[in-house]
Amino acid sequence: MSASGIIGALLQVLCMPAILRRVNHAKLYHFCMKIWPFTFLSLPVLNIIARQGIAPGKNQLDLFTTITLWVCIALVLSMARIAFLAYSVNMLLVKRFAPDASSLGSTTGLIQFCICFARAFSPSFASSAFVFSANKGPFASYLWVVIMASIGVFGTVFSRKIVTESLKSAERSR
Repeated sequence: MSASGIIGALLQVLCMPAILRRVNHAKLYHFCMKIWPFTFLSLPVLNIIARQGIAPGKNQLDLFTTITLWVCIALVLSMARIAFLAYSVNMLLVKRFAPDASSLGSTTGLIQFCICFARAFSPSFASSAFVFSANKGPFASYLWVVIMASIGVFGTVFSRKIVTESLKSAERSR
């Protein structure tokens, strides 16, 4: 996890400026948001891989499953790191599309409040969804995945509207 954090920081510092010079900020935001549902939907796959790789009569994963599982974990963490770039782009979009310079501070403060509220509320929400769906049968046990992926889809739909509005704004300013 610490390596994932270091990679995420390096991605923002080294790659993000080059990406932002070449790609529309709103489209990059939308691309990053589209990754979240797939990230959440891939988590049960890791569980299935791990469960299928337990050797009969042993309480241990076989070598092939262990390697496959770690490669898949690296892929999921990579997807999450790329998706996290949306939060950096978010602040750039707020700055660009604030109504005027005098309201930028209020707009940024409101956005930061919403982000902090979400970061405070989300862990308990996700944990509660996980606990609620645990041990409810083969399909209901993945209810937490459906909830989180649905939130990701909602974010993707909303981010698409941001792209549409930013393109309209760009056309008006020409």
